Amino acid sequence: MDRVRNASDNSGKPSWRREPRAYLRRQLRLKLNDLVGRWGLRVSDYVPMTSIRSTRAFHHIIDVGVAEGTADLYARCPDAVIELFEPSPRFFPELEAGIMRTRTCRLHKMAVGAENGEATFHLTGPASSTLQTLHDKSGRAFPSITVLVRRLDEVLCAAELKRPAVLKIDTEGFELEVLRGAEKLLPAIDSVIIEVHMGKTNAYRPQQILDIMARHGFALIDVLNSEVRNGQVTCVDIVFERPAPTA
Repeated sequence: MDRVRNASDNSGKPSWRREPRAYLRRQLRLKLNDLVGRWGLRVSDYVPMTSIRSTRAFHHIIDVGVAEGTADLYARCPDAVIELFEPSPRFFPELEAGIMRTRTCRLHKMAVGAENGEATFHLTGPASSTLQTLHDKSGRAFPSITVLVRRLDEVLCAAELKRPAVLKIDTEGFELEVLRGAEKLLPAIDSVIIEVHMGKTNAYRPQQILDIMARHGFALIDVLNSEVRNGQVTCVDIVFERPAPTA
């Protein structure tokens, strides 16, 4: 736990001393959420991943869509091996100077999808990116790069995972494609934390996520973060878990 606390505060959030950029981004995001929430436009409810109801001590974390990192999940699992999947080069220096210096990590510089290949990756802002084409207020497309896309179950081997293992997915609307590319790996996964989008343009239906998780033996056990815009839920972080094996 001491290694985690060196990089973040006791709650797993970025600290000013070790991760000033991530700390400032988080403070700005909280202030912005508070301001626009007062206008009734958008409210973000943050529940730290340290509060997940599961009592399992995860030994392997697979973090797909890392951005600046998922500090509260890492803090929950201080001894876990961490697999970081992030295609945007803007986050590489921070990850390499931060979590990768204090934990056992591997950084996979790629996107994850249902098929191997390449894709256009749009850099939509300082803290987010997406495989979906978006435009700024002037109608211009955001800058983009070409990134490698791989199936998760062809990058990682189920036999090499340390159990219990947790898979976290936050890919701005491409979560279903990530799951489809992980189906051979899912039998070795014990919990999945996934950001599920509601009514996102050109995205999946939430029921598709529920169906694929049920097909692989997972049950919904918890709901964490929720985001509300104009009175409607736009996305939630859902925790799925496979029943623990009986002796």
